[in-house]
Amino acid sequence: MSDMKTLNLTSLVTKKTRRAKARLMQNFGKADKTTDELIEVYQQNFNRQQSTALNLQKHVKHYVYCLKELHEASKGLSQCLVDMHEREWPKHDVYENNAYELDHINDDLEEKLKESVLVPLEQYLGQFGEMREKIAKRGRKLVDYDSQRHTFEALQQHQTGKQNDESKLSKSRDQLEEAKRVYETLNNELHDELPALYDNRLPFIITVFQRLFSSKLAYHNESASVQKVYLESVEQLAKATERGNLSSAASGYQSSAPTKVQSTTTSVPGTDGKQSASTNSNSAFKNQPQNSNGTHLGEHVTNLPAEASPDDAASDNKPPVYLHKVRATYKYLAEDEDELSFEAGEIIQVIEYEDPLEQEEGWLMGIKESNGQKGLFPANFTKEIS
Repeated sequence: MSDMKTLNLTSLVTKKTRRAKARLMQNFGKADKTTDELIEVYQQNFNRQQSTALNLQKHVKHYVYCLKELHEASKGLSQCLVDMHEREWPKHDVYENNAYELDHINDDLEEKLKESVLVPLEQYLGQFGEMREKIAKRGRKLVDYDSQRHTFEALQQHQTGKQNDESKLSKSRDQLEEAKRVYETLNNELHDELPALYDNRLPFIITVFQRLFSSKLAYHNESASVQKVYLESVEQLAKATERGNLSSAASGYQSSAPTKVQSTTTSVPGTDGKQSASTNSNSAFKNQPQNSNGTHLGEHVTNLPAEASPDDAASDNKPPVYLHKVRATYKYLAEDEDELSFEAGEIIQVIEYEDPLEQEEGWLMGIKESNGQKGLFPANFTKEIS
């Protein structure tokens, strides 16, 4: 048994040595080489076909991996929306149903891509390994054929007519015929199989692309339907809020949070909406009882004493005390003379309105620390820092 293994190993080493010598001679131009230009074209197509299939597999796997990450992010977002949309609000069940639907939609796309794209792609790539081994074997047999051909030609040239030479020549001829037969058998098979494999890429690509695009199309259509339901529920929430159905008073309790001073401005066509409607506020006192001095109950007395104290005069010159500071998060350009312009990053001291009736929702009064300029500015362009 050991002798047989030794013999096989010796034969294998001899073959590899002979092939290496033959290739070396061919590379240096010392020996000619049998060529088949058509097979070379087939091999180039084969290499390109395998390379593109491997690239597709890599990107589909990466896409499925990203889908898993997106799936987890979607689940977190859906749960957050469920938590924020209170049960008393309209269409709350929509958020719970949508969370379930989105989870199902994401799972479905992930499974479809695995089953209908990745599995067939892996099967498609499986045939390249076997074919590549056959191409390599054909290359080795071609070297053997050329080596036997060179050996036979050399014996023919140095034939002396002796019986021993005739025996060597006959043996070499038989080895050459066998090497040629093996090589041509493999070569002919590849002439049939390589173009057939290359042409097979068309039905494969058509099938896989159809599955890929149809799966993604179904996913986006179903996702769009869910987002549409979300949007409709928000619109209903907005309408309920406009009607005051969801206010704290309508719900039978008083919120403990401080309320903003609501603007009493009226919108006048052709203006920016910040014009004061203080004249309307005065009409609220017309039918109220009057005090002995002729003023209405609850009305502020605006007549000041003729003489002001020194302390009052001094207080007029003091800068207003700021409520807190904000930092500009975006650049803003003033649209009216009473507004502030500022760059992102500037610090503004927020102060009280001189007249609370002029307070506008979403707007603050402030003083820029950079130049002391005073004016209105949109609150959502800033962030409170102190």
